[in-house]
Amino acid sequence: MTEHTIPDPDTESGKQLLECEKKLQDNFHFETTILRFGGLICEDRNPIHFLAGRTNIENPNAPINLIHQEDCIGIILKIIESNCWGETFNAVAPFHPNREDYYTEKAIEYKLELPIFDHSKPSVGKTILSDKLENVLKYQFIKGSL
Repeated sequence: MTEHTIPDPDTESGKQLLECEKKLQDNFHFETTILRFGGLICEDRNPIHFLAGRTNIENPNAPINLIHQEDCIGIILKIIESNCWGETFNAVAPFHPNREDYYTEKAIEYKLELPIFDHSKPSVGKTILSDKLENVLKYQFIKGSL
C-alpha cells in the first residue's frame, strides 16, 4: 500500500483517523503534512512483550509494518527542515518479514516464551510502503531492519 492507495478503514478508530486527516488538510489556517506511522517500537517497547507465550495468534504470514521511535523523530525533523507541507507520508521501516518469523526471533532475542501462531486460516495483511519518504524527503531510515 502506498499513499496513493485509497484509504478504506474498516474499524471505528481507522475511520476517525481518516476524518481527522481530512479536517487537518482542509484547514487553511496552517500548513500540515499527514504522517501515517506504523506500529511504534523502541528499545523498551516491542509488541513481543504482549505476544510472548500467547497461543492461537492469527495472521502468522502477514507482514509487519513497524517503525522505530528514532525514525519517527528523524522523519518529523526532516519534514520541518525541508519545509515539506501539504503531503501525506506512510512511515514504516522498509522491513516486512512475516509476523511469525519476526516475533519468534524477538522472543528468542529477549529470552521470552515463544508465541504460538494459528495456521488454520489464511493470513490477512498488507505491506505498507514508505518509498515516498525516501524519494521526496530523501529520508534514510536509521533503524531500517528493526
